[in-house]
Amino acid sequence: MDLNILWFILIAVLYGGYFILEGFDFGIGILYPFIGKTNLDRRLMLNAIGPTWDANEVWLVLAGGATFAAFPNWYATLFSGFYLPLFLILLALIFRGVTFEFRGKVDNQSWRNFWDGAFFVGSLLPPLLLGVAFGNMLQGVPIDAKMNYTGGFFNLLNPFALLSGLAFLGMAILLGALFLKLKVEGPLMDQAEKAAKALWLPVIVLVAVFAVFAYITKSGTKYHKSDCRYLSQSKIAVELEEAVDRGYLPCSVCGPPAKSKAYSGGTKMGAYQTKDSSIEKTSIKQNAVSTQTVYITKSGTKYHKSECGYLKSSKFPVTLEEAIDRGYTPCSVCKPPKKSP
Repeated sequence: MDLNILWFILIAVLYGGYFILEGFDFGIGILYPFIGKTNLDRRLMLNAIGPTWDANEVWLVLAGGATFAAFPNWYATLFSGFYLPLFLILLALIFRGVTFEFRGKVDNQSWRNFWDGAFFVGSLLPPLLLGVAFGNMLQGVPIDAKMNYTGGFFNLLNPFALLSGLAFLGMAILLGALFLKLKVEGPLMDQAEKAAKALWLPVIVLVAVFAVFAYITKSGTKYHKSDCRYLSQSKIAVELEEAVDRGYLPCSVCGPPAKSKAYSGGTKMGAYQTKDSSIEKTSIKQNAVSTQTVYITKSGTKYHKSECGYLKSSKFPVTLEEAIDRGYTPCSVCKPPKKSP
């Protein structure tokens, strides 16, 4: 296991901890106007998560910091390409946090109604939009050779991403109902229990449907013929053996040949575009005759000399120019050349 995989697991644990621990806070906020019928009920619901909600936000801060430290290219692409949804999440979290302090400052029903609405919207948007964001990352988004997102805001609202957002939202509401049942007593507990019993089966079905679609809509795990329509976003020439070694499967639409050059495309490989995608490159190893060859790993972000110790787990030859075009940076241990002679 190399550092890339280790950091990826750590980041997954941090985001997972945030969704689980902050999920019940969001769920209570979403249930807030529906089962909190009186001012006392709503006060009890706020008090149930009052001691923990701000501590749970630390998971998100740590996850973002770990992403920046370990995968700066991922962080840069994510925060620039997903700028609008992330801004809406931040705005929702601010208003949601302020509700805890401001709602009881003025003894006025209109004042309380405003902050009740802010608390509901501030609890609804983050799990929905974060689910949409992670659904897009799981499915893959179009980026160019410099790792800039090339789509628009509405490209992010595709069916699979919306299904992901609804799955995250459903899990948050169910977690909120279960947590509220444990924290309160009386009629409010009965309402929370009733909500949990009504929600558990639809949520499980929704998550199961999401899992099935996540499996069958994996983007960028196929190799293709040069004229396949799935190569509209990016097109990188590789040898068939290399595509198979990296775990790519043949495209079921274009039916690539068994023993000839195949073209890989999609975000699994990084969604990189050639500088002129109309030019079909010859194989990587053939290019290496006239251009200096360096080596990359299956999951790393560096390119290396052939004898580098980081190439023990996997080793793929590429031209130096192609490694740079794909966004790889030189290894600081073996110190490969930075540009072709």
